[in-house]
Amino acid sequence: MKETVFLDYQAINFVSFLKLSSTKKFVALSLVISVLIFIVGRLVIPIPNFYYDSFRYIDWAKNDIIVSIRPTTYSRIISFFKFFSNSDIALVVAQYACNYVSNLFLFVTAIYFFPFKKISKRLLFIVLFLNPLYFITSNIILSDSFFCALAVIWISILIWLIKFPKWYLFAAETLLLIVLFKLRYHGIIFPIILFIALIFFIKIKVIAKILVIGINFFLLFLVINDIKNTNQRITGIKIFSAFGGWQMASNAMYILQNNSHQVNTNMVINADDDTKQILHFVKHYYDTSKNPLKTYLPRGLFLWEKSSPLNKYLELYAQENHLSADGAWQKLGPIYNKFGWYVINKNPVAYYRYWVLPNFLFYFASSPEAYLYYCNNNDTIPEFVANYYNYKTNVVSIKTRKLYFLLTSPIRYINSIINILFIFLTLIYLKTFGINNKNFFTKALLLFAIIYIINLAFISALAPTVLRYHLFIFTLAIPFLIGIIETLTSKFNNKYV
Repeated sequence: MKETVFLDYQAINFVSFLKLSSTKKFVALSLVISVLIFIVGRLVIPIPNFYYDSFRYIDWAKNDIIVSIRPTTYSRIISFFKFFSNSDIALVVAQYACNYVSNLFLFVTAIYFFPFKKISKRLLFIVLFLNPLYFITSNIILSDSFFCALAVIWISILIWLIKFPKWYLFAAETLLLIVLFKLRYHGIIFPIILFIALIFFIKIKVIAKILVIGINFFLLFLVINDIKNTNQRITGIKIFSAFGGWQMASNAMYILQNNSHQVNTNMVINADDDTKQILHFVKHYYDTSKNPLKTYLPRGLFLWEKSSPLNKYLELYAQENHLSADGAWQKLGPIYNKFGWYVINKNPVAYYRYWVLPNFLFYFASSPEAYLYYCNNNDTIPEFVANYYNYKTNVVSIKTRKLYFLLTSPIRYINSIINILFIFLTLIYLKTFGINNKNFFTKALLLFAIIYIINLAFISALAPTVLRYHLFIFTLAIPFLIGIIETLTSKFNNKYV
């Protein structure tokens, strides 16, 4: 019986590796293919996709809005690229280029540290560069394209740090961490990931680990404090994120829609006045409404539907306090945050039953949401968006909508297959070879498995599960899946030789 051939790092200088003819061919071919896909893609879909959030970002960019319901960093990016072109092309090219660079870096990292066989290298190449998914996710006006691409780079650098804990790699991680966090508050998981990687995977002196952790958390503290101060200056409220409060209130509604009858009993005990008022309002809403809003799918309906009790209370709050809708939205952020956490802490089992468990299950069948329908499947885009990018018309082509749906409809199923395969095959791999295996691929796989679990836990517990929130996990899972399959196949074949 032959010994299993592990995928392990081979000591070859990285510069020498890049000079190999095979590496040069991969890089050159990836560039040519990516450029061709972009050109063909833009000829077929000449106007990028717009989702509901896209309209907000463009409105904030147009009106130079600094504080709003989501981080406004992406709206400033929109304004920056508008300086170079009056159309959307500069922004879309930048997004596509960022995705290309991140995929190229991941590809080179994978084939450098995990010396795949030729067939595995080619398969990874096809998935990362011959895949229209990355054009689709770049040709849309949303922050997710930059966020997911930079997240792939950040985690790829983390793999490098296991083998080469150099100061400039740590510096790159810190800079990327700040950008990721300012793009989307989902970035809060990355300091936790870095902390775990430093404790268990990156071999440097203890004082150096403390220094790296200290610098990252201190800079993150400064960023959060700056956001709070900006919010206070603009809105009069020193809060990190009003949206976070609304999200927690929305999550709590999954408990209350099923248990509103408890409001007059144990649920109001120890509640503050604001929380009591909201609880009684919600109970009155469900007791008196002919068609009260109810949903059992873990989505953002309670956030965005006008008929939602949260938005009905917003109207009342704005009227009573003589506030604009936006002003009331911001003011209610911290109030809804207290309300949401109060309800969840009072009903942890119900929260798990009605939100966490369904959301966890939906993770494996994440909604393509923004990627599924071109321009929300509407006949037109808003006039101000067409004017902002100097489009000749705001009419959306029916042919483009049909083609877009044809291209994107398989995404949901592919994502489900990748997630299930990754979990199933990772468990088989670790059971077969053990977690104490000193092989570099095993170390990297363990780190990524931890990242996968942290992201899954964060999404399941707090935010609706949609594909665009964790596309970076989908991308990063590909080389690990290929590596697992190659190693297990090698063991199986050698067993019978």
